[in-house]
Amino acid sequence: MYFIDENREGDNHYRKDLAEIVKLEFSNIDKAGTGKEAQKWINAEKLRQKQQENDAIPAATTPKQEIEKSRNRLVSEDFSVPVSYEDTEDIDGIRNMTTNDESEELDTDAADAAELGEGIYLRSGDSVLVKEFLPEDRKRTACAMINGGGFAVLSKQNTPIVIEQTKGNTKNQLIKSGDTVIFKMIQNNMETRYLTIHRGWWLKWVTTMPSKNGSFTIFTHETELGERSLPTDETQASFLTLGGSFTLRHKRWSKYSVGISSKPSTYFGGRMLSLYNTNKNSGKGTVPEEDRNQTIDQSDDEADTDQEMPSMEESGRVKPLVLCTQNPQTAMAISPISPIRGFHLDDNDQEKTEPKTPNGFRLIFSSEHSRADVPAWIEMLDRVKRVRQLAYVVRVVYRNPTGTASEKINEETFVRLKSGKKLARIMNIGQSIEIPNSAPRPLTHVDSGDSVDTITNTNNSMNRSHSAERLAGSHQSCEEEDGLLEKKIESSGNLSEYDSCGDPGSDIYETSVPIKIENNDSMNDDEMLEDSISESSLTDTETGNKNKRRLGNVKRLAKKTGLITKKTAKGTTKLAAKGIKGTGKATGKVVKTTGKRLRPGPKKRIKGHQTGVPKTMKKLGKIEAKSGGPPTFIAGELSATEQSRRTASRILERMSDVPMRSSTWQSCNAALSSEIGFMTDQDSWFLNGDAMHLGVKPSKKHGKLLDERIVARCLYESHWREEWCGMYESCMVFYAPLAKSKCHEIFFSDITFVRALVEDDLCPLPGFCILVVETAWQCHYMAFRDESSRSTFGEKVDCAVQCHKNETEQSGLQKARFWQGFQTLSETSLSACAAKWAKVSSHQKWKERAILNGRRMAFDSLTMSFGNSISKANKFVEDLLTMALSFSFRSLEQDPKSFIEFLDLTSELRFLPLGDIDLSSPYAFCLFVNIYHCLLQQALLLSVNGPLQKKSISHFMRTSCYEIGGDIFSLAELHSCVICGNMSKPINPKPPYIEAPKKSNAYKYYALDYIDVRAHFILNTADVACPASVSVLSHRYIEQQLNAACVDFFANNQLVVDTKRRIVTVPKVCEIHRNDFGSGELLNILNICIDEMDNDLGNAIRAVVEKKGEKGLTIRFQHSQEQYHSSLKLKTAAIDQNFEMDYYCIQNLESNSAEE
Repeated sequence: MYFIDENREGDNHYRKDLAEIVKLEFSNIDKAGTGKEAQKWINAEKLRQKQQENDAIPAATTPKQEIEKSRNRLVSEDFSVPVSYEDTEDIDGIRNMTTNDESEELDTDAADAAELGEGIYLRSGDSVLVKEFLPEDRKRTACAMINGGGFAVLSKQNTPIVIEQTKGNTKNQLIKSGDTVIFKMIQNNMETRYLTIHRGWWLKWVTTMPSKNGSFTIFTHETELGERSLPTDETQASFLTLGGSFTLRHKRWSKYSVGISSKPSTYFGGRMLSLYNTNKNSGKGTVPEEDRNQTIDQSDDEADTDQEMPSMEESGRVKPLVLCTQNPQTAMAISPISPIRGFHLDDNDQEKTEPKTPNGFRLIFSSEHSRADVPAWIEMLDRVKRVRQLAYVVRVVYRNPTGTASEKINEETFVRLKSGKKLARIMNIGQSIEIPNSAPRPLTHVDSGDSVDTITNTNNSMNRSHSAERLAGSHQSCEEEDGLLEKKIESSGNLSEYDSCGDPGSDIYETSVPIKIENNDSMNDDEMLEDSISESSLTDTETGNKNKRRLGNVKRLAKKTGLITKKTAKGTTKLAAKGIKGTGKATGKVVKTTGKRLRPGPKKRIKGHQTGVPKTMKKLGKIEAKSGGPPTFIAGELSATEQSRRTASRILERMSDVPMRSSTWQSCNAALSSEIGFMTDQDSWFLNGDAMHLGVKPSKKHGKLLDERIVARCLYESHWREEWCGMYESCMVFYAPLAKSKCHEIFFSDITFVRALVEDDLCPLPGFCILVVETAWQCHYMAFRDESSRSTFGEKVDCAVQCHKNETEQSGLQKARFWQGFQTLSETSLSACAAKWAKVSSHQKWKERAILNGRRMAFDSLTMSFGNSISKANKFVEDLLTMALSFSFRSLEQDPKSFIEFLDLTSELRFLPLGDIDLSSPYAFCLFVNIYHCLLQQALLLSVNGPLQKKSISHFMRTSCYEIGGDIFSLAELHSCVICGNMSKPINPKPPYIEAPKKSNAYKYYALDYIDVRAHFILNTADVACPASVSVLSHRYIEQQLNAACVDFFANNQLVVDTKRRIVTVPKVCEIHRNDFGSGELLNILNICIDEMDNDLGNAIRAVVEKKGEKGLTIRFQHSQEQYHSSLKLKTAAIDQNFEMDYYCIQNLESNSAEE
């Protein structure tokens, strides 16, 4: 009940402005106990009466008797509130924490011990590690008390805990046997948690100081431990020594001591601490049901909701627990990969602490000293919150300015793991300050795109100097998953939100410039939010005019469509049945040359983005130039997480590359040093522990467990996931954090080689040891904490592989499994489970890209280097295609190792210098056509569903991809956007002519300016209309090879003439791309086709045309083929004998020039 001022009756009544008069509490006297407010009033009344009656109390009356008299008097005179004896004990405990303990006399023995035992005895308020007390020979395996999902568990992790006395004594703070203590844990230097009981027996960490069940009595004597005492050499003492053993007993429930469950909990990450009854079952029983019911309503955190709380049966029998303390400074091992901040540091000390490198050098971020970037991001488990968490791998490259740049001894590289929350302040500072442009010192990146840019873009003048990265498309989730928030910038400069699932338009490119950072720390809530801006190449006026013109065109088209419908409604059925002569439809019917063109009006060249792209790119180039970043273009859509990583890496690179003479250097260096200069909990957790720490309970179906490790498995270059790896008799099994089933499995029969990865500048996890397990179709990369773990595990794997090979012989079953593994690469590529690239649309469904050149990662590439040499790149691709066309299913069964070598070579396409290619030269045409045929051949060999069909060709062409030069290209994108990007738009394309999705229009940035209509005859679409043999193009003989390809295509029953009926049938591709054949007239198409045929077939067609002219000549198109080749082969001779000599001349000249 509150009092409200009469003068403020009309105002809003806030609780802080109200005067409390009285509190009313109602309860059922038969079924409810004493309420909280009533208990407070009783306690206060007892204390008040005791103060008043102290002088009148006889000497023979004890304080406890007087309290009992006062309690009875209060109950009889004032209220009939039932007060149990347990409540009286609780009152004693509360009063012991707040009343006059300072009046006790100082113990002389305690004072002497405190003076002489500095560093020996434990004082109240000391921060220590509370560990399980084990015999001397097992002390190294002792686990410490930590916070596991909110509960107290014993685990191999180390977390400092503060032990405080509830009876404050300013003169003596030593903790001795029989003292009442509380335990508290300070997390992240901000949040304090207290230990209490929960749901009757479990010990839990709560954020509010417990008022009932948070006090424990400590016992140190061996006589008090009884049968639970362990053999030890410690000196018997009443005071708790550092390293001495002790047990805990609950203060309020004195019959119950603190024990530990016999079975570990994978959900909470350790063996859970619990209460057990010491007087029943010789200390081996659990909490009785009647006692549990009595305490279950007494928890200090009743409002907390529990998920997957284990029952006592699930956790096993509770055993007695003997604990000990340890100095955290001696127990916490300093990581060799980065320094760590010391304990017990206040704010001032933290500011004075200078971060140093592992070798002891002062860490300074500038263009002359250290550089920072983000080469990867990882998935790991938060050991405290027990949730999956994402973290950035921040790589720091320190260079000693006193040494020369070429001396590697003056450089050292290490990493630190930071969540999005930790980098939020750096992101905000990096966007708020003006960083001047400076020539960036190149820092080698790990991902494919950045690696190529580093190699090829140094001192390189790109013919298209604009930079852009496309955001993840509309197929991404509408939720703000992975911390990505999309925004569009208007011409006025203001940001306006738009739906992340909407399509911003095919002509919009976006730069990844982060705008806002969200302070979260878990997988769902703790991701750095990355805002990206997009600029349109049109102003508001231009956009309005364009919309008006478009609206007018729509109205006219609708009006015209209505008139046509009205006129042709009658007799439509007859026309549809018979077909319309002269329409040029691809129906296979007779086509008269007197018919009208399919599309009226003058011929227009469609150049896609060639008109609008430059304006947009110039603006984006200015934005990127202002940010100080190198020009980079990526046509492929990146996933949200990958783009967040690139944005964070770009900002860290900019901030760490500021010269010391700059005015912004001090701000950048202070931000970087304070945030990434020290280790965090993620650094100590990463790759430490066992299956229990990751919340994994492996299945027993795998057999006998030989060895286990916590590893980080590489999903792609910049994405690693912390997993539990178990080695069994026949395979290795991987479990993701908190997973109930395996996520990956590698059989020893599939392993071909085991090796250690040599660390270099491309390594994304410097300081961690990486083991490479090679299979025929994929290399698996696993990071270990140290060298000893990697070498031990690697030797066991290699031994198991050798033993398995000796026991089994080569058989047909193994060959079948070998090919099954190869085909798995095609369907479930490296990016299938956690994609680096966004999905693509196929039949109105989103499909993952299958990256076929991903056997080796970019940081594990071969020693081959293209540099800026386009000639080397062309020669490499020509040899690669020659090798690919030599494979067949029969040859691969006889020599499968050659195909493995081919897969390794395709990985080198990631380093192809795309920025140095002249897109208008024959070099570019030959390069991309050869790459297209190489990808097509590999995709056909790895086809999972057997021979291609009409229903599967679209998915096949849009998802089969190569990573080339830091970008990604599918078969459809290479065909329609790159090679034929500047040609006319196809007319009603149907299988096997597959167009790239609309969202792939950005690939027209790579569109070749080398335009030749003969390209349609040399590009193989895998259907039987195309020859099964493919030529390896060379820029020196491109004209002869194009002519020979046309002859081979027409000779494959695609150009047919009926001299008697005067009917000429031309290939289907001529109809799809008819606008590329002159003006698109049917006779022009025929003339172009016969111009390439200087043989009997060409002469026959010319005779038919010249005999009676165009009158009575019928031209029709071939039907689409529904049969496809299973594989391609190398063309060794021309199909037409008249061209055989020319073709052999070309091949011989090519081989001679190569030898020279």
